[in-house]
Amino acid sequence: MAWIDQYMNEAALHGAAAIVTYSLEIGYGSYSDDMINMQDLCAKDVIPCVSISRNHYKELSKAIKEGKNKATLEVDNVMEPDKGTIYNVVGKIKGKSSDQQIIVSGHYAVYFNGFQDDSCAISLILSMAKAMKDSEYTPENDIVFVCHGSKEWGAIGSQFDWTTGAWEMINNAHPDWAGKTIAMLNFELPAV
Repeated sequence: MAWIDQYMNEAALHGAAAIVTYSLEIGYGSYSDDMINMQDLCAKDVIPCVSISRNHYKELSKAIKEGKNKATLEVDNVMEPDKGTIYNVVGKIKGKSSDQQIIVSGHYAVYFNGFQDDSCAISLILSMAKAMKDSEYTPENDIVFVCHGSKEWGAIGSQFDWTTGAWEMINNAHPDWAGKTIAMLNFELPAV
C-alpha cells in the first residue's frame, strides 16, 4: 500500500535479487482483484521489481502452502523512456491585461480505467474555470488552466519529483510563460 521503492530498497538491503509485489487491498489506483498496480518508482533501480494482480498472488500463495516452491515468471514488457507522447490541455480566461498570468494546474495521471490520482484536482480546475465563465468574471490578469500529463517522471530520486510536470510545462513546453507568470497553483488531490 505504498510506493514500490520502499519495498525495493528494503528487499535489496536484506539481499533479495528481485521482488514480486501485489496490492494488499482494493484501494489507491485499483478497482479489482485482477488489476496489476505497482506504484511509481521514484528511486534508482536497485533490483528488478514486478507487480502481479491479487488473484495471481492468491494462486501463488496457495501453491506455496501446497509445498510448491519453484515457479517460472515470464515478464514481457519493454520500457522505452522518452518515446511516449503526452498532451497538456490548456485553456485561458482573458484578463484585463495579458502582460501577466496566473496558472491553475494539475495532472491527469489516472491508472488504467482509474478515477483517482489526480482526477479530483482536474475536476477542481475545470469547476473553477466553469464558475468564472458562468459568472462572467474578468480577472485582472489572464488565468491559464492546465491539465498536464506529467507528474513524477523525469526527476527520479529528487526530493520534489512531484513538480516535474509543472516545471517542464513552464520551462520547456511554454518558456514564454516563465517571465509573465506571477503565480502557479498546482493541485494534487487524489480521491480518497
